[in-house]
Parts: sequence; structure tokens; C-alpha cells
Amino acid sequence: MNLKTRSFPYPQFESASIYVHFVVALNSLIIIPLAAYILPDTQLSPSLIGYLISGKSIFALATSYLVRQKRAHDLALMKFFLLLLSVLTFLFTRATSFEIMFVYQSLMGCCCGAISVMNFNDVVSRSKVDDRKKKIGSLLSCYPLSLAIGVSPLIFIAGNYGWRVSLQLLAMLTLLGLVSVFFRQVPASVEFSEPPATTPMIQPVSWFDFVLCCSTIFMCVFSTFLFSVQLPTFLLTQLHIPSYLLSISYVIGGLGCFITVRRYTKKQNTFLPIRNILLASVAVSVLAVLVFCSQQVYVAAASFILFVLISASRTLVVKTDILHQASEGLRTLMVGTQGGVQYVAMALAGSSSSLILASGNDGLNYSLLAEIGVATSLFVPILCVVLRCRYNKKPSDG
Repeated sequence: MNLKTRSFPYPQFESASIYVHFVVALNSLIIIPLAAYILPDTQLSPSLIGYLISGKSIFALATSYLVRQKRAHDLALMKFFLLLLSVLTFLFTRATSFEIMFVYQSLMGCCCGAISVMNFNDVVSRSKVDDRKKKIGSLLSCYPLSLAIGVSPLIFIAGNYGWRVSLQLLAMLTLLGLVSVFFRQVPASVEFSEPPATTPMIQPVSWFDFVLCCSTIFMCVFSTFLFSVQLPTFLLTQLHIPSYLLSISYVIGGLGCFITVRRYTKKQNTFLPIRNILLASVAVSVLAVLVFCSQQVYVAAASFILFVLISASRTLVVKTDILHQASEGLRTLMVGTQGGVQYVAMALAGSSSSLILASGNDGLNYSLLAEIGVATSLFVPILCVVLRCRYNKKPSDG
């Protein structure tokens, strides 16, 4: 039976969706590198930054679940969340205590969770089978792209004019996203008949498959953020790396990841290439430890660049493959929950990193953080192997 679906008739509609996703990704990630500027200005402990990430992620999970059936063309709802996100981002710059910052970050998480899920659902539902992997990759690539062309300029501004000015600029960028939604017209749907779909690699939904896919995505994100929540602060406060060098690191790492994922989604690659994922997991562990152990600024910066590139690429490849290759029933479940899984992983990683750092008797316990981070990172390829074994069709590994 031929299936009916909808595609983007106009490029500008898709471009608006990508911009909205870019703004949400930027808002989700920016608090991590800006923490090194926020903490000394507000006299907060470095161990508290993880709780800001956790609060934002937990509330993002809650709203992503509530709006999981809604789509981006619910324009009134999209306008509300984008406007609220812009206002909250500005109000955060006026906060002076950790409690108020936590409240604002949590409410911003509500907005980010709702917008990202609605936008993602709409893009996937309007994609042809042949274009779905590319469209999924495009949205997921907004995260490394935001690191490259979003986070880096904001870090530079924070280093020269203060973190408050940096976030006020982000509030303005969010308003531009509101404008793109406000003025765009949702194009009429175009119906077409898809050719008979090839046998999906993940067969009809079972709860084991669902839990396994969620666990794999969770561990990718968790193992990455366990390190990445603390690495920028470590570089700026412990190694005293210049802010421009951290910005350059995000530019190179983010663009490298963006190019890698774009190239990956244009080819029919092996599903979850285990060898590559294993090598990436080992590299992520080694590079993070090298940052923590190195006393040379440029060695640490180079290691951080490669960490950003490889860890983000690993996560996006895993998520793209799962969402692209899943059967229709499993994909429907995963599209509505993958955002929540990511936010839970970010929340737990943020809280865990703060608790681990605070566990040291003398100072911050970076050595224990490195040990636990390595263990979680190396668990990712194990989950990928188990997921591959659930597939009826097992292509040769690439």
C-alpha cells in the first residue's frame, strides 16, 4: 500500500524551521560556555552550574512530553513559546541570585522543549522517505552549527562586553525566530505517493526496541555532557585559556561536526557503524582526559576542538540512524520522545558532574569526573552492538 505524506513545497518554509531549531539549540547550549563568565560575576561555585543545566533540561522534558503530538504549524503556540523564550532570556541577564537564575533557566527549558519537539515533528511529517535522513540530519546539525556560528560569537562578546550583553543579543535573535513564524504562511500540503518502502531495519514496535533505542541515545548524550558541562569552565578558570581561543575551538569543532554529519546523511551508510562508534568513544575519553591533565594551553585547546567534533558527531550519527531506519510505529514513538531523552540525559549529566566535582576533599574532584566519564563513554558502543543484534537485516559493518 502506498503511503501519503507531505513535503515542503517552498524552501523558505524549511529554512524558517531550521532557523527556529538553530535558535533553540543555541539557547540550550549557551549556558555551558558562558558559565565561566557568569560564576565569577555572581560569586557562584562552579559546582552549581550543573544544576542550572539540570533544571532547564527537566522542565524541557516535561513540556516536550505535553506537546509531543503538536506541530510547528500550530502558529499561535509557537509564537507564544518563542516570545516567552526571548523575554526569559533577557530577564535572566537581570538575575543576581542562584535561585532566580534557576527559575528562569527552568522556564526557558519549558520553551525550548516545546519548540524543538513541535518543529521536529513537523519537519519529519513533511519529509519524503528518500529525503527523511537528510532532513533529520539537517535539524540535528543545528546543534553543532550553533556551536560554530552561534556560541563562538556570543563567547567573544561575553569576553569583551560581559555575559549579560551576550544573552541580550540571544534574546534578540530569538525574536527574529518569532518574526519568521509570525510572517510565514504554512504552505498547502502537497500529496504524493511514495514508492513501496524497503523493509525497515527495526521491525514493528516492541518495548524492548523502544527502551534500547532510548538508552543508546541517552548514553551518547549523557557521556558527552558529563564532560562538556565542565570542560569550558575548566579551560577558562584552571588553565586561563583566552576567551578568543575558546571561541575558535567551538567554531572549528562545531563546523567540523556539521560537515561530518551532512556528509554522512547524504550517503547510504551502514546502520550504526560499530567500529567507527567504538573509535569515536575511545577518542572522546582520551581527549577529555587530555584536557584535564594537560598543562599546555594550546594542547588543551586542540584536544577540546577534537572532543567537540567527535563527541557531537557520534551523538548525531546515532540519533539520525535510529530515527531514519526505525519502522513507522517505532519512529513515531522516538520522534516524540528523543527530545525528552536528550533533556533527561543533559539534566542527569549536569547534576552528576556537579556532585562528582563537589565530592573532593580538597578542591574540585576532576580525576573522578574523568574516570566516570570514560566508563560511560565506552558503554555507548556496547549498546550500539546490542541494538544492531536486534535487526533482522544486518549489513556488513563499515
